[in-house]
Amino acid sequence: MAAPELTNRPARIEIEGTDGIALRGLVLDDAQRYFDLIDADRGHFKYGQEVTPEKYTSVEKVIDSIEHPQAGRTRFGIWDHDTMVGSINLSDKRPGVMEVGYWVGGEHKGHGYAQKALGLVMGYAFNDLNLSELIAWVHPENAASIKTLERNGFQLDMTSQELRYVLRRDQVAAALDE
Repeated sequence: MAAPELTNRPARIEIEGTDGIALRGLVLDDAQRYFDLIDADRGHFKYGQEVTPEKYTSVEKVIDSIEHPQAGRTRFGIWDHDTMVGSINLSDKRPGVMEVGYWVGGEHKGHGYAQKALGLVMGYAFNDLNLSELIAWVHPENAASIKTLERNGFQLDMTSQELRYVLRRDQVAAALDE
């Protein structure tokens, strides 16, 4: 007997890029891959993402987070063909404004995945969601993330213990054309 089909699940959001890079909304089938990516190198999470390895101490906790998503948050896996290499998320802040956060697994750093994923999520945020602004917080010592944000057109907006970068709708055309 075939398993009953669940009809109330939302469709998986998929954003295809070039060279096999894609963003795919997290689904239950991704839980083990997501956990394995975190678990492979828990020590590389620093600069403010320390909560990721603390939050996901087991695959069951990842499953729970996918089954019961945080309100106002959209989570994507960053994929290179059939390999999950990281995660990028959008979180509601106020009408028309979302915060973006991302990480790439330790073994996948240095291949431009975060930059490509950020470019894809920018297109989705400004074209499909019609946002007016994306914001990102980054630790001042996280040079790779600062470079990723700046290469995608984000501009430093304020400083505190973390740096706040902003990309506004009127800046998006120039950033996407580069």
